[in-house]
Amino acid sequence: MKYQTSDPIPFGEFKPDLGAFNNSGGALVINNAVPYGENYMPFNDLDSISAALGEKCLGGISYRDAEGNVMIFAGTATKLWKLDGAGFVDVTRAAGGNYSTATDGFWDFVTYGTLVIASNYNDDIQCFDIASSTEFELMSATAPRCRRMAIVQNFLVCYDTVDIDGAVGYRVRWSPLADPRGVWGSILATQTDFQDIYGGDYSNAYIAPINEYGVIVQGRALWRMDYVGGDKIFEFNPVDKGRGSLLPRTCITNGRSVFFLGEDGFYEYDGASLISIGNEKIDKTFFAMMDQTYDYHMSTTVDPLRKLVIWAFPDTNAENGECNRLACFSWANRRWTTIDQAVDCLFSFISVGYNMDQIDSLYPNLDLMPISLDSRILTGGKTSLGAFGADHSLGLFTGAAKQATIQTSEVRLNANGRAVLGGIIPNVDGTDIVVTGRLGTRRKIGDPINWSGVVEVNPYTGMLDFTKESNLFRVELTISGGWTYANSLSISSKPAGDA
Repeated sequence: MKYQTSDPIPFGEFKPDLGAFNNSGGALVINNAVPYGENYMPFNDLDSISAALGEKCLGGISYRDAEGNVMIFAGTATKLWKLDGAGFVDVTRAAGGNYSTATDGFWDFVTYGTLVIASNYNDDIQCFDIASSTEFELMSATAPRCRRMAIVQNFLVCYDTVDIDGAVGYRVRWSPLADPRGVWGSILATQTDFQDIYGGDYSNAYIAPINEYGVIVQGRALWRMDYVGGDKIFEFNPVDKGRGSLLPRTCITNGRSVFFLGEDGFYEYDGASLISIGNEKIDKTFFAMMDQTYDYHMSTTVDPLRKLVIWAFPDTNAENGECNRLACFSWANRRWTTIDQAVDCLFSFISVGYNMDQIDSLYPNLDLMPISLDSRILTGGKTSLGAFGADHSLGLFTGAAKQATIQTSEVRLNANGRAVLGGIIPNVDGTDIVVTGRLGTRRKIGDPINWSGVVEVNPYTGMLDFTKESNLFRVELTISGGWTYANSLSISSKPAGDA
């Protein structure tokens, strides 16, 4: 029998938790690529666009004022910084000196009107008025210290506080209405007050602002926070008792959804129900990959262009537990991938806008510039994915396409016995593409995998030429160069023993 070439077989979802064999058409590895419909697209390297901070970045924020002007702020263990051109200037408070962020701490930022507000839990809440400030200063002498903040119904809301009665990890306290710099307390006239929420393992929670209400993510519970006015001001009702997150930096709001990493996997709360988004896909694999000793280094953000929620995490090979991998979830098609990328933290970047002199300073050789002059990144006010890299500089993912790896699940090509695989056609599009592959085989489930050497695509047939007889087959592709889409592969095979 002659070799028969199959119809294209889609790479499918990244579902390593289901194992290698009979994986429902899933893939075992999809690395350095991101989902796009039924395809996968390249993910680009991180390119620095600023000078480095003096130490690791522990959080940041982009601010756009009413006139469209953009400012970028960042926090390190001891300082607060503001981007000025291609460098950061020190805007640490004048009174009080350097900050004292804990080893496992971070900076949380929100904006309110013309205020940029920053909290690191150990120091008093700081603020910077875009209209008048030259450095950060104490926001309010009566405000608590806190771990997380959000704006809910024109109140600045704080959670996990150090209050007048000490550290109260289960306390929600909010500012006077429309006046975060005012006098905080329990004052009905200005509606400032607090609420203690018990029973949800309060540690390290997150506040999600969802337009007309807030969602409190505790360690093992979710609460909805609704403004009702009157003596109560806010009403708190449980959404879920048993699920939550012990890692506040793994929680993020996107539209009306809250995404977070719980003790048993990844979740989305969409305002109506709690959805497991990693079950039978990557939850088990993720916890096996992650160095959980340093889980407090994790951060998360949203990539609006690729429609991704992205978590940065340290894997078990990470140096000093610093984040070196990204886990990406597409909320559009519910698929996952991973990325190799070392970062201090992820960052939602709003482009500042650059004139030609500033572009010339950033990219002295325009021929080597990684983005076009009409890129949205150079136009002020456009949101995109950014990060502070391992060198502590602000960067954007505008570099060369990363080398992607896709490993398929395992298939039996002959239901009645052994088969001979003659070759693989990778269906990958683009220009100047480089695709190589290796073939994994074994006789039965439980046997070790035998991997072939790496094979290059035959320039005449477009095929990876293998001639291998076995029972079970899988293939691993490496894709580099100017590729644009990776979709599927076609298999050329025949039953063993046929002439």
